[in-house]
Parts: sequence; C-alpha cells; structure tokens
Amino acid sequence: MLVGEPRWDVVVVGGGSAGAAAALAARAAGVANVLLLEMADHWQRPRFPLTGRDVMQAGVPEGPDVGRMLTQLEDWWIAGDFTADEGALRERLANTIGGA
Repeated sequence: MLVGEPRWDVVVVGGGSAGAAAALAARAAGVANVLLLEMADHWQRPRFPLTGRDVMQAGVPEGPDVGRMLTQLEDWWIAGDFTADEGALRERLANTIGGA
C-alpha cells in the first residue's frame, strides 16, 4: 500500500439493496472503513475492436508480426483506459506500420 492511499477493512462487491445492507451491517458491527463497489455488478469488459484480419488488411503479412502488432495496439488501448475507438486504433495501426 502506498502512503496516503485509503485502506479498506471490508470491500463489498455488489450493488442494490443487498450490497447496501451488507455495507451497513459491516459499519454497524464496528468496521471503520467499508467500500461498496456497485459498479462491479454491471461492468462489462471492453471489446478490443480490431482483429488480425484488420492488421493484415492494413499491410502486415500473415504471421507472428500480426499478433505482435495486435498486442502493441491493445496495450496502448488499455494504457489509455479503453478510450480510443476503432478509428483511433486504425490510425495508430497505420502510423505504426508507416513508421516501421
């Protein structure tokens, strides 16, 4: 744990009345730091919008370079908190191929 980060004694994953009731019960039992994660109930894993076919259509020959390019693009997408859309990823792909 880093200095200044909050410390949670109990983490309740689940929203709605059941999650709220569990968080309140923990507080009533004397637990000082309770975190309620409602978002976890509804979170959906983002779908990476490009495929190997897209990479090959952009000019990368079939083979291991396709996987390496997809991994590089997906790492960039994840580092940007999944905000790049398909168009931005295609532009990044074109720029990366052009710079190779």
